[in-house]
Amino acid sequence: MKMRRSALGVLALLWGCAGEDIAAPLDHVAEFAVTGGFPVVIVRSGPAPGAGVLAPIFDNFVDAIDAVAPGGTIRVIPGSYVVEGVEIAKPVTIQGLGNGTAVIQTSVALSAFFVNGYEAGTVLIDGLTFDFDTPTGPTTATRSYPIRAHGTYDQLIIQNSIFNIDPLARGSIFTEQSTVATAATFVDNVEITGGVFGVAVGNNHTEVTNSHISGAGNGVYYFGTPTPPTGRVEGSVFVDCGNQCVRVGGGGDVDVIPTPLVSAVCGVASPS
Repeated sequence: MKMRRSALGVLALLWGCAGEDIAAPLDHVAEFAVTGGFPVVIVRSGPAPGAGVLAPIFDNFVDAIDAVAPGGTIRVIPGSYVVEGVEIAKPVTIQGLGNGTAVIQTSVALSAFFVNGYEAGTVLIDGLTFDFDTPTGPTTATRSYPIRAHGTYDQLIIQNSIFNIDPLARGSIFTEQSTVATAATFVDNVEITGGVFGVAVGNNHTEVTNSHISGAGNGVYYFGTPTPPTGRVEGSVFVDCGNQCVRVGGGGDVDVIPTPLVSAVCGVASPS
């Protein structure tokens, strides 16, 4: 269920950041009528900076997702955003500008982004920083993660992103069962610090590549409920994992390629 807030819809047309190709000029009305949404929209938290080209601008992700066309792109201006319980129910790209300076802040009450509701296509989350906090102590919100996928979804890609997770929080990414048989998640070039789990995998196919995970109880945990998960872990570094770097349970079939996989302080991949 989408969490809505009392926000204005389209606030203005954004003059883009100097030096950033934010969006090509649009005939906004015609594009919306033809495609069912804008091919590119902007989310920003502060005043519109710089000078450049026109694009529709929103101050929240709910309205931006509603307005963007399936297959379109939401470009996130550097700044801090409080995001909780936002459903991504269509294939879109959410692209942070500014090399990780677009920061998504959330807490244990709700996941920041909940991926659910599309049968074909790809959700791509790229270039964001997630700060996930538990201000009141250990959480009982066991399914609350910055990014959670469950229900009906096809392809999910999370790349070039940073996750700063409170040690008491559950983790960064949680991929659960999808009704789509071809569903798969690809996590590439992410940096995760903290959490009970770095990446938690239910019973779908999930690959974690070229990533750095530190201070998590389990770096990547394929727990496989109710059916065995599949996946691949390659080219990733694990540091100070309290339990195991890669934990495979539920009869999972996971290729673990240790190049370079294991630090001296983290146990080798093993079944639960």
